[in-house]
Amino acid sequence: MADNLATDDLEKVSKSFSRNPSPLAQCIIAADGNINAGILLHQIMYRFNYNDTLTKRDGKNWIAQSRNNWLQETALTL
Repeated sequence: MADNLATDDLEKVSKSFSRNPSPLAQCIIAADGNINAGILLHQIMYRFNYNDTLTKRDGKNWIAQSRNNWLQETALTL
């Protein structure tokens, strides 16, 4: 009986996730399943939308962050 309940709960969570994927999952999907590209895209979107690291140049917004900061934030390597 408990096994059935756990299975039912997993199915509900799975269906909910497929209807409402997390922002990171959406970025991975947008990056054609490439996890590293998805992580980087997620951080770029976060920084562009919710952070004060934007710099205006030639009338456009740019994210001002060092390579080392990107590496620390994303845990990606070169």
